[in-house]
Amino acid sequence: MSMYRTCGSRGAAAFALAIWTWLAVVLSTGGSLTSAQEPSTPSDAPRLPSVAPDLALLLARYQRTPARTRLASVPKMFGDSIGQVAGFSTLVNQPNAPPVLTTFGIPIGSSRASKVGDHNAALPVDRVYFNFNHFHNALDATFGVGPMAVANSASINRYVFGWERTFREGLWSVELRMPFTDNYGAAIPGPNAIASGGGNVGNLAIVLKRLVYETEDTVIAAGLVLDTPTGEDTFASIGPISYFVDNNVMGMLPYIGLLHVPDDQHFINAFLQTDIPLGDNTVRTADATGTPPSQSLGNFTQPTLLYLDVSAGYWLYRDPFASHLTGLAALLELHYTTTLHHGRALNGSFVGSNGTEPFTFGRRSGVSDVVNLTAAFNATLANAWVVRVGGIFPLGADNRFFDAEVAVQATRYF
Repeated sequence: MSMYRTCGSRGAAAFALAIWTWLAVVLSTGGSLTSAQEPSTPSDAPRLPSVAPDLALLLARYQRTPARTRLASVPKMFGDSIGQVAGFSTLVNQPNAPPVLTTFGIPIGSSRASKVGDHNAALPVDRVYFNFNHFHNALDATFGVGPMAVANSASINRYVFGWERTFREGLWSVELRMPFTDNYGAAIPGPNAIASGGGNVGNLAIVLKRLVYETEDTVIAAGLVLDTPTGEDTFASIGPISYFVDNNVMGMLPYIGLLHVPDDQHFINAFLQTDIPLGDNTVRTADATGTPPSQSLGNFTQPTLLYLDVSAGYWLYRDPFASHLTGLAALLELHYTTTLHHGRALNGSFVGSNGTEPFTFGRRSGVSDVVNLTAAFNATLANAWVVRVGGIFPLGADNRFFDAEVAVQATRYF
């Protein structure tokens, strides 16, 4: 391991330890930085929530103050995430010809859904929800380089079922997210058939949220996401050789979140989060001919990422006493992803029926400094449902996880 990687690993570990220590202090002290016990609201002129009466009553069951009930009706951040994608490259042997470079993008955990900024806000609430995400051209495969290269891309459809429940008088919440995907994969037919893909079950995410600061117009929360390795393994195959990436790493994602409502028309959501893998992913390989048998090639470490997400919105229409549509809001968001530590690549070679083929598993190119723009609409209904639809567009020509994304979200408060 080079000195750069060693220093980078120590820096990432120190950064993770600092965040985790700060969160432990905040959560264990009940929020020494916070005024979250009972904000001072004049008793003679409380600011009532501008939501439908039945929705306000449902939200008020678990909220302690009129201000918290009012903030609970604010639209949540929409989001943009697909999860981490590993980069894979190898030299494919050809009869009577030089080896050809082949590259892939392989999702980890079958398109996990652990970014806290997706369909979320800093305020704990009681809800169940469903997300649909279509990531257009999220996976790619390339055979060769230059003008003679053959490329193919594939899209991913992800379905997320979520549940959030408050406790301790609404100061805390725990959330579960379970993602599923369609069958997906990028493939290039030919003498050396090329394919990549994964399973249908993603990583179960457990989200812990604690309200640490509260005023009439602003709340701040701190928490932790645990990304559990329940998702299926992913693979890449070139001719008779298949490479498998075992999904066996727990992810720790500490975060802080902000919700600010300066007036009855505007609202702001923001999250700062670090994505820290707690271990290495194992890479295995096998030759379809059975010579040699399946074997482990080693481990690679995913990069440590930093997410910064900011969302601003405006109510276009509000009528809390309407019989059907009680509100319509527009949201515009910026999502920034950067690499704090590049991880550790796995380099080696595999001897199969076609001879020795060197390979590399590691950080996918284009993962640093990714900026996505989200535009969405949020519709609140009189029966405590919220329906949202949006589009996500990468702003960089090269640094991107997908070419475009369409998402639909539905929430039911209880």
